[in-house]
Amino acid sequence: MSIKSNQTGRSMIEMLGVLAIVGVLSVGAIAEFGKAMYKWKAIKCAEEYNLFISEMLVYEKDWIKMRRKQGSGHLYIGPYMEQWGMLPSSWTVSGNRFSDRLGNRIIPFVRNDLGSSSFNWRVDIDFVLSQRKGKETAEFCRLVFHNVIIPNCDRIFAIRVAEKRNDSWNNGSGWYMGCQYCRDSRNCIERINAADIESLCNVCSEEKQACNILTLF
Repeated sequence: MSIKSNQTGRSMIEMLGVLAIVGVLSVGAIAEFGKAMYKWKAIKCAEEYNLFISEMLVYEKDWIKMRRKQGSGHLYIGPYMEQWGMLPSSWTVSGNRFSDRLGNRIIPFVRNDLGSSSFNWRVDIDFVLSQRKGKETAEFCRLVFHNVIIPNCDRIFAIRVAEKRNDSWNNGSGWYMGCQYCRDSRNCIERINAADIESLCNVCSEEKQACNILTLF
């Protein structure tokens, strides 16, 4: 039995083969497009974090004064910043916390619940990175270190990475001190290297587990 050809002389089998190749190439193009879009969104998030930090710290002394007048508990800064129009347009609001375009949570507040007095009465931003992302979340953690934490070393008092297991947060890494508070015996942001960042962000690589970059100013 012969296979009929179309007017250009192409057989049906040849046409199906071409369509199959086009399909494979399309799947690869879609996958690469998805990766490119994620990278673009991640870079935009880092840019928004830096802008948010700059605007928040303009009122740093005011936040601390408000916390002292409040008495007990944390002073959550989020509602004030939302009311004053200080949030990136891509962020969504849920109570005292925000979510960026990748679903990471940003929680700004003044805290007074850490053991050392020098760590208390400081403005804190908890960057709670999105769960169920695995390696993507660890990759974003590394980007935050390179594009946000290290460039803001002079503004930061200290940072650490905590992890959540079985619905409970642990202390995670030790503290890394900002450039102005670095001492010879301390871990410091200005001395952090690629291996340190890799180790810190590895806790973010497991599925269904949250990691939090606690950032004190």
